[in-house]
Amino acid sequence: MGIGLGVVFSFLLILVAILVLMSRAVARWGPAEPLAQSLTATAPVPGADPVPGAGHARVIAAITAAIHAYRRRHAA
Repeated sequence: MGIGLGVVFSFLLILVAILVLMSRAVARWGPAEPLAQSLTATAPVPGADPVPGAGHARVIAAITAAIHAYRRRHAA
């Protein structure tokens, strides 16, 4: 049992060390701008609303309708 616990503990220590090293490497050599900004700078998605924010009202209405339907079906 002691050997098994030692192996697992050693593996976890190595895993944490590798993750810390990878985090430092990405922070040092990774992209300068955040990923969200680089994704918004790409070409528009086909079928998307050309005006930003124009589809938000429809999305909010759909989410609200789904919540009401869920609450009606799962009412206690």
